[in-house]
Amino acid sequence: MDLYLEALYRVIYINAENLVGFHNPSEAGRILRDALAMAGKADALLRL
Repeated sequence: MDLYLEALYRVIYINAENLVGFHNPSEAGRILRDALAMAGKADALLRL
């Protein structure tokens, strides 16, 4: 559950800050990659 929430918080942050390619596209990409990695780990844990 913690991994899922961390991923969700990152996506919400990107949306709230309007970072998607406008202010800092490289940082937005890093945050979204982290969110994808965390969501993937959460998914893997659920499939155990």
